[in-house]
Order: sequence, then structure tokens, then C-alpha cells
Amino acid sequence: MITCHLSVNDPHNSSHVGGTINVAVKVNCTAAVPSISIRAQLRDLTNGRSATSVWTSGWNTNYHANTAALICKAGTYQGAGYASVIFPVGFNPSTGLMEGAGRTRALLCNGATVAPMAGSGVEVILEATYDPALDVPGGQPQEVIVPLG
Repeated sequence: MITCHLSVNDPHNSSHVGGTINVAVKVNCTAAVPSISIRAQLRDLTNGRSATSVWTSGWNTNYHANTAALICKAGTYQGAGYASVIFPVGFNPSTGLMEGAGRTRALLCNGATVAPMAGSGVEVILEATYDPALDVPGGQPQEVIVPLG
């Protein structure tokens, strides 16, 4: 069995690019898979803004991450993540989609948090099991959509 976890970090003042708020979205799998693709989104719930990254992919890996960022304005932020995983030949399902939203967080532009975090965030889990009957050319792929927590 291969298990993949999608996690959305809490929005935070960036330590890499001053004056921005960012969020990281990560997928960790228990074994290498042919492909992990991720899209990250950061929502500014106070000021009605959002930023969505392009899809990025990692190949033949068990880990991949992506980020989204906005110019800082004091407000309440929330991150979201979307991921697609292609499992090795012989695993069922052969592909899967995951999506989830993280916790909301009120931030100022000086790095301070102005309110406690709300919500529990989400960790989405996708599992695939090996089926020898599918380990043949032309096996039927199946798509599984995991709803938001």
C-alpha cells in the first residue's frame, strides 16, 4: 500500500520575500510515485484577494511542495491545496485527486499574529493498494476524488 498525505501549512509572513504572506502545500507519500502535481492557493478573506500558483510536478518521488503568496495587507488569510498523484503500475487506484483548506489566520505585516488560529486545518489522505491483476499493459485506470475534510 502507498499512502499519500496532503497538508496545507498555516499562512505566515514570508521569511524569504519581505512584505509578503505565503502558504506552503505539501504531499508526502510512503513510497516513490511516478508523479505528484500540486497547486497552492492563498486567500485574503478580509480584503477579497487570492493568489493561485501554477501547477508544479515532481517525478519519481515521494515528496513535492508548492507555495502561493500575496503582498501583505493586514487581514485574515487561509491556504488551500490541490494535488494529483499518479501511482505506479499495478496500484489501485492508478491516479487520485486531493484537495483541502488550511486554518484561517489573522496577520499583520510585521510578522505578528493578531488573533488565534481558527479551524483545525486538514490533512487529506489518499491510499492505493497493489493489485497484481492490474500490473499489465492496458490496465484500466480509476480516478478517485477525495472530498474536503
